Amino acid sequence: MRITGKRNESGIVLIAVVAFIVVVSVMILGIMSRNASQTVSVEEQVRHIQAEQLRKGAMWVAKAKEDRNEGLPETIIEKLGDGKDFSIYFSKTGRKTNINVSY
Repeated sequence: MRITGKRNESGIVLIAVVAFIVVVSVMILGIMSRNASQTVSVEEQVRHIQAEQLRKGAMWVAKAKEDRNEGLPETIIEKLGDGKDFSIYFSKTGRKTNINVSY
């Protein structure tokens, strides 16, 4: 009788261990998925900040060229340290200079 009881207990332990492994696996996948989406979000924020800083720098380039009576370039393409291309577009309407940055 004792041998039969041990076999039943070992089956319960096996089921408990498998259930624990499944729960831990699901939790790990959830954490990894959340970290991946946060990484993408942070990278997008960094690109936005880089584009804003390039736009500010391009404003001073436009001002210097205007002061020297040089024409504005139509487009400047910058490649930053992470290998991403940023295109800076200049346009002038009257006295107003428009600067757009795309990435």
